[in-house]
Amino acid sequence: MFVRNVLITGANRGLGLEFVKQLVVLSEPPLNLFATCRTPGTGKAKELQELSVANPRVKVLQLDVTDESSIVRAVEHVKKAVGNDGLNLLINNAGITTKGVTYDSVQASSAMNVLATNTVGPLLTTKAFLPLLRMASSKDTSHGMSCGRAAIINISSTLGSIELEKGGGPFVYNMSKAALNMLTKSMSCDLRKDDIMVVALDPTWTVTDLGGPRAPLSAEKSVEGMLNVMTTLNETHTGQFIDYTGKNLPW
Repeated sequence: MFVRNVLITGANRGLGLEFVKQLVVLSEPPLNLFATCRTPGTGKAKELQELSVANPRVKVLQLDVTDESSIVRAVEHVKKAVGNDGLNLLINNAGITTKGVTYDSVQASSAMNVLATNTVGPLLTTKAFLPLLRMASSKDTSHGMSCGRAAIINISSTLGSIELEKGGGPFVYNMSKAALNMLTKSMSCDLRKDDIMVVALDPTWTVTDLGGPRAPLSAEKSVEGMLNVMTTLNETHTGQFIDYTGKNLPW
């Protein structure tokens, strides 16, 4: 899968960092791989910074999906780097959760923070980068929708599936992913005219800081699967909810 220009949010750890690792070793890696995180100058981004030193295609940018001014600054950096080529692939990966929160203990501030990061964040990030996505799409009018042309991949979760909800659990996180799924569906309808593909991908329960050590799947296998799925996506998949194996999931 060749994608000229890619941007990933939440790229300093977990799935985001693994996306960076696997994309740079493709036989045809992106020309520009913008790896963003909230605090790139701290120890939390040490491994990401090391990747950027080893590979000049990786460009580390500060981007906090809950801070519009931060997003705007990132857009300006990307615009200067890509010129008229635009942005081909936006992976909205940044996400947080609340642990151990019950209906008796939940606080408005923590719940709103999860929603701001997991749902409103992808909305604001997509809004800001949409002109560059449209630019990339308009450069490739001979093909249908694809990740190589112009696409938005929202990293979701089966925990956001209302139909599959059977066990309760982290209800604030579940709410945020259910809302992200609706955003994905709405975006896919509105951006179809621009030939921009929008898909929600479920990485499944994965060993990350967010998923914890008991998860059954490694981040490496999850991202490997999602990248394989992304090579197959086209206009028939826009607006769908798909897991890392390519299976369609119910909303």
